[in-house]
Amino acid sequence: MKCVTVAATLRLYFHDCMTGGYNKSILIDSTSDNQAENKHEDNISVPGDAFYIIFRIKTALEMICRGVVSCADVLTAATRNLVVIVGGTHYPVHLGRKDGLFSNASHVTGSLPHEGMNVDQMIEYFEHRGFGTQEMVVLLGAHTIGFASCKKFSKRLFKFSAEGAGFW
Repeated sequence: MKCVTVAATLRLYFHDCMTGGYNKSILIDSTSDNQAENKHEDNISVPGDAFYIIFRIKTALEMICRGVVSCADVLTAATRNLVVIVGGTHYPVHLGRKDGLFSNASHVTGSLPHEGMNVDQMIEYFEHRGFGTQEMVVLLGAHTIGFASCKKFSKRLFKFSAEGAGFW
């Protein structure tokens, strides 16, 4: 199992959760009259292997027990299991989520933390969503098992100033 797949799936799950809540709406494709969440700039860089592994698991489950396990539960359990495979702590997963039926890219704007946030803004962002500082650090630390898009932080590497430093 490549760490990139684990990191991508964890990111996919986080982005789904922060935009409307654990309902797999990030997995819904765009239509001719609606741009879906996965086409938003903040989600476009989520590696395709995250989507692929969830699709493969869901397909296998559908072949065995059609219509029993939601895609939202597949994404939740698969993310937990992949984190455990790379050495993360096992945590209980409560099943029974319903799949969302709608996905709109506009719902992503303002839902996810961004690279320009400072520490206080990040703490506020996570507290507003029910997370403590320790949980925030764990979630942000999860990025260390994957990779980041250079455009998200390169300007800070080459034009660093203590006053304008973001959290990332």
